[in-house]
Amino acid sequence: MKFAIFALLEQPAGHKVADVYSKAIEQAEAADELGFEAIWLAEHHFTEYGTLASPAVLGTAIAGRTKRLRIGTGVAILPFHDPRRLAEDYATLDLLSDGRLDFGVGRGYQPAEFAGFGVPMSESRSRFTEALAVIEGLWTQDDFSFAGQHFQLDGVTLHPKPVQSPPPIWMAAVSPESFELAARAGKPFLSAPQITPLPKIKEGYDLYRRIYLEEGHDPSQVVLPLQRHVYAATDEQAAYHDPAEGVMWYQRLNAKRMSSAESDDSSYAFYKKAQDNLQKMEYDQMFNSGGLLFDTPEKLVRRIESLETELGLNYLMCWMNSGGTDQKLVLDSMERFAREVMPHFREVEVGEEVNALVGG
Repeated sequence: MKFAIFALLEQPAGHKVADVYSKAIEQAEAADELGFEAIWLAEHHFTEYGTLASPAVLGTAIAGRTKRLRIGTGVAILPFHDPRRLAEDYATLDLLSDGRLDFGVGRGYQPAEFAGFGVPMSESRSRFTEALAVIEGLWTQDDFSFAGQHFQLDGVTLHPKPVQSPPPIWMAAVSPESFELAARAGKPFLSAPQITPLPKIKEGYDLYRRIYLEEGHDPSQVVLPLQRHVYAATDEQAAYHDPAEGVMWYQRLNAKRMSSAESDDSSYAFYKKAQDNLQKMEYDQMFNSGGLLFDTPEKLVRRIESLETELGLNYLMCWMNSGGTDQKLVLDSMERFAREVMPHFREVEVGEEVNALVGG
């Protein structure tokens, strides 16, 4: 089991954006020291919901302040950008981090962002597909050419190339179609089903795993990640109260910005359903549903073990700070989680490796 942290860089009222960024860097430094696998940076535009317009820039700053922490994008929104420039920017990040980039990609889902860039939501899939092909081509080939609806390249060679050949590419997956697309490509996926019932999550994960194996991809490379709001608390009362205000600020604003009405692409219907659910959701309902991993370290171990059993989970992306939760609470939670939760799963893994070596 690997554990990472996630950063959206929200800016609730009363929070200075410079502080939002400095706190994210401080959390990355702590994650590096505490043994987390990665930090995943979310790209968003034109809103206090998420103020990180350029994960490549912040990722480069984090690379200079950390030693081993991988730097992921969760996700880079391909339809908004010229893929030639994205290939350059993220190759530079991979270079400056000495090969620590995990490149998560998606096609976006917030209508206001598409409107801001003047990109029709109906073009999101075609732009995403072409942009990804261009980025992969530039990262892996010299004199690369491409002829598509949106982009045309004739004999372009990228300088610099990334250190990794190429960096791992993770594809956002929400609908069955996107799980299938990632599986057939043999790429890991990113999914953030905060309020989706576990049986529905399991359907997507089972579909991905089945198709991934049917396509002949390496079984040992199957990654089944899950993003969850996480708070490791001193006691049950703190687990309920400490993160409540921040997580509900995020949920309410997320519901306002999430809609599929602008697109006739049927896969956006999943976001519309999530929007309807979020608008009706109260904190007690969210807390008691099990979707929020807010608990004491001892109980978190048992709850993560349950997710491991039910989903095959082997990568937990921990959203430790949502909606501007106090920085000391966030850092204390990260430390408790690293000291009291993560070692349990590492011990299990080591035991399994030893058994395999001796034939046990």
